[in-house]
Amino acid sequence: VAASDDTVFSLHGCDRIHARYQVNAGLVIASVDGACALDTGAGPSGIETVLEDDFTVTGLPDGTPLGFDAVLDIAGLAECWSEPGSGGGGRVRGLVREGASNEVSVQLATSGGTPTLAVNEPVTLSLSALAGTPLHLRFAVRGEAVEGRASLQGNFHFANLPPGASVQSCRGYSSNAPVAARTSTWGALKSRYR
Repeated sequence: VAASDDTVFSLHGCDRIHARYQVNAGLVIASVDGACALDTGAGPSGIETVLEDDFTVTGLPDGTPLGFDAVLDIAGLAECWSEPGSGGGGRVRGLVREGASNEVSVQLATSGGTPTLAVNEPVTLSLSALAGTPLHLRFAVRGEAVEGRASLQGNFHFANLPPGASVQSCRGYSSNAPVAARTSTWGALKSRYR
């Protein structure tokens, strides 16, 4: 599986969908802009960008038990462009999962009383691990919209590691190696894909 991907496409002629991930930068993006109007019959547009990898704590003797946090800092926007109560709007979700049952997520949606919502918060999952033993983690962001837009960016990192410990992944993530990532704003993203 590639260490990064960046794609733009349309499900219907009236939407623009952007998905991107970059493992070494801890980045996941899902964006639906210009989703179709309800009366077109096109249905909702949506994308979920999922980054899965095996992460291993290094820098400590193998087998050392430890607890730390996987954090997905999410930032984005959902908007409804239709009349209140008409069924249009946007929904965003950020998720962190380890294995089949240890997960945490944040999901927000526009409503009749809140046609625009902004999200800027961490999604934090507590982990128990042994140094040198891989953990399979999933970081995901999702945007869905009909007659509106939904864009969400997530940047993941690890917190509360013991001194000397770092996290490495099979596909190139390293918690102790800063990586230059292409920065962008939602306005710049919108203007590139119109």
